[in-house]
Parts: sequence; C-alpha cells; structure tokens
Amino acid sequence: MYQYHPNYKSSTDNSRLVMRYFREVKRYAIVDHTDDRQAQRDGWDFMLQGSPTEFKECNRIHQTKNLVFELVSNSRKATPGCMLTSKATFLCYYDTKQHIVHLLNLPKLKGAIECASQAKWDAYKVTTPVPGGTDVAYATFGLLVPLRFLDESHLWHPTYHIADFIRNIREH
Repeated sequence: MYQYHPNYKSSTDNSRLVMRYFREVKRYAIVDHTDDRQAQRDGWDFMLQGSPTEFKECNRIHQTKNLVFELVSNSRKATPGCMLTSKATFLCYYDTKQHIVHLLNLPKLKGAIECASQAKWDAYKVTTPVPGGTDVAYATFGLLVPLRFLDESHLWHPTYHIADFIRNIREH
C-alpha cells in the first residue's frame, strides 16, 4: 500500500506557479479559479485555453513512476474521489521534485482506466487526521496509474519541464 503525503500548504502556490508558466512561457489563456467555490465543487481549479483543468501534485512521481488516481475521497462519508467526479477537461499533474507538468485529457483517462486491467495496479491509502486534536480520521483510497500505461495508451498531452522557469523566478 502506497502512502501519499500531500503538502496542502503549497498546493495553491504550486497551482499558481504552473498557471504562471502556462501564461508567461506558453502564452496560453489562463483564468485562475482556485478561490471559486462552484469551480471547486465541479472539481477543477483553472481554465486552460478555455477548458476547465484540475490541478494535482505529487513529490514522488519520479520515484514510483505512477500517478495517483483518487477513487474515494473520504471513506467515512463514502465520498467519491475527485478523479471520478471532476468535470474538468484536463488533468494537470505536477511532479514537484522534477518540476515536470503532465497534462492529460481527464475524460479519456477515466475511460481508459475503466477499460484497463486494474487488478495488477497498486492501491494507495492516505489517512488524514481531522483538525481539532481528535483521534478521528478519514482515509482516501485510489489507484496508482503507471506512467507506462499512460504512454502506451497515448493519453499524454505535452509534458512541460518548468525547472528553468522556476530557477529564473527565484533568481529575480
């Protein structure tokens, strides 16, 4: 069982960093919706070239060679995972260690995962404590989707290497 450890504090910062890259370097039309409640309920964070886009990040993609695909968001409430409920057109997955942005068509990814033989894929589980010092927690479950599967299924859009962009920002 893979233990995924997200860094919630930096998620919005990283999302905005990636949006800035798309806006300044690629000259894509970007509209930030990270503070828009309706967009969040619909499972997306920003508009990329007019298409709703969900942002996810992980610091272990380069080690595991997998993307996390959330199936159950909150085990206590039986809440379906964001990857199943998102109305986004694109999934923007950011490898925070390698500074690589993977862009995927989310509806095609969902369909390919439903058709694939998932029995051989590893599962992941994250236990999240509830704020307030209680011992109550909930778990999030999902699948680890191998990058190899994404390559073989031709589900990638361009992959963006943004390390130089980040370095330039930090130097100035």
